[in-house]
Amino acid sequence: SSKEFDIPEVKLVRALHDSPSVLERFMHGKERYLAHIHDSLLQYAKKDNLVYHGLAGQYFLLGIPHVFKVRITADMEDRVREECKRENICEDEARYILQKDDEERRKWGLQVYGIDTWDSR
Repeated sequence: SSKEFDIPEVKLVRALHDSPSVLERFMHGKERYLAHIHDSLLQYAKKDNLVYHGLAGQYFLLGIPHVFKVRITADMEDRVREECKRENICEDEARYILQKDDEERRKWGLQVYGIDTWDSR
């Protein structure tokens, strides 16, 4: 848990969502949070079968040969409609948020693991 490592949950969420800034990369701030998430996920995986649904699981379980990974890619217009409903916002705002989130996740994967999230391999 985040309490075990004395890390606020909001910082863990940010560590997964936002791409690291230049300053963070030099100060190793984000690495601490990512190490915690990686350790926690591996502790669960070590116990027994695990289904992980969420951000960055493909990174944290790299190199484990018996991991089955599934990637679901939704059409942008479907995502926009769902975001509009969920957040009660207009289509333009929903599209902007989704595109920004997609780009942040891509930057995060490239900067932290050198992996492009848009590459389905």
